[in-house]
Amino acid sequence: MKLLTKELQKRFAKIGRQENSPDPLVIAKFFNPCAPCTWYATQYNQEDKIFFGYVAGFIGNGEFDEQHLLI
Repeated sequence: MKLLTKELQKRFAKIGRQENSPDPLVIAKFFNPCAPCTWYATQYNQEDKIFFGYVAGFIGNGEFDEQHLLI
């Protein structure tokens, strides 16, 4: 199963950088059905192959939800 399709790559490129946006657009949602975390990707660097976004669900109460580099 391919998680980063050509469609998603095009969408990330079209939206571009969002680090200065007060309300960034989530382009993709990734999750592991056997784990509590969900990754909301807002940005992708094609050269480094690194996502940037928001991670939720480490503990379940939202206390440790944060913006994060997603590799």
